[in-house]
Amino acid sequence: MSRIAKLSYEEMTEDQKKAHDEILSGPRTSIAGPMNAWFRSPKLAGLAQRLGAFCRFETTLPLPLFLFLFLFLFLFLFLFL
Repeated sequence: MSRIAKLSYEEMTEDQKKAHDEILSGPRTSIAGPMNAWFRSPKLAGLAQRLGAFCRFETTLPLPLFLFLFLFLFLFLFLFL
């Protein structure tokens, strides 16, 4: 059970539905993880989704280097924040 109740599509405002549809219009196939919390601020949802999609799907770094940097950043944030 998540700490933030999952919004059904019918419960969303028009702005939240727009953010939801924008996320699913790209390479993502489902709404998961922190995206449910992002819908509380549709503007944040759109910005965060675009940044995440760029980092995941449009990077020019070789995959091994990208994964190393991603894990390094995660470890840094986990240990120092």
